[in-house]
Amino acid sequence: MDFVNMIGPGGVNATVTLRNRMTGTPLWWVAQEVILGNKEGGLALAKNLLEKGADIDAIGRDVDGNESTPLVLAAIAVNGGKEGGLVLATFLMEMGADVNAVCRGADGSESTPLVLAARAVCKGEDGGLVLAKFLMEKGADVNAVCRGADGSETTPLLLAITAVGLSQKGGLALATLLVERGVDVNAYHPSGRHHGASNDPVYAGWEASVYFYFSITTVLLLCCFTFLPSCRVP
Repeated sequence: MDFVNMIGPGGVNATVTLRNRMTGTPLWWVAQEVILGNKEGGLALAKNLLEKGADIDAIGRDVDGNESTPLVLAAIAVNGGKEGGLVLATFLMEMGADVNAVCRGADGSESTPLVLAARAVCKGEDGGLVLAKFLMEKGADVNAVCRGADGSETTPLLLAITAVGLSQKGGLALATLLVERGVDVNAYHPSGRHHGASNDPVYAGWEASVYFYFSITTVLLLCCFTFLPSCRVP
């Protein structure tokens, strides 16, 4: 897609709508292309658009009716292992993008960039932990509760627990960062399970053991932070 041809008389904040009902500003479309893996020229174009006054938090809507901002799309790209996602997300945050923007699905689901970064850690994507750390440095809400279409809930900490259970290398590091940032380690979620958990009974039993293991780990981390400042993540 030739983005230059999309910037018509309406300017950099003109809403572009396709026949399939996807709609968004040129900056949103740039981020959408990154999700598809078309990163070449995307960052340069994003910079040009922002220099011309593009709305960095403009909300767009995909073909299924899911709403998102450019930063949310960049985080989705990181979650999907797309090479340009982390670069675009970092740039958008440096330019003042809302790190707590909520991605709302047409099915009632909700997510934030930090939750998407935590999901990337669960999947073993290299950029997940880096993105999560940068988001927290920029003030992302570590206790944000996001919901799936079925009403199940998740938080960055619950996803960190899952990552530890899956032996993902960034799981414990993510949990450590969240604890340092004051995450509520006693948060209770009435849905009884977190979004993305399997209904398989074997998995459910494994998940319970992970929660037990992580509760012990959390206590140890808190002790380290209290008595051994050198344990803190730089």
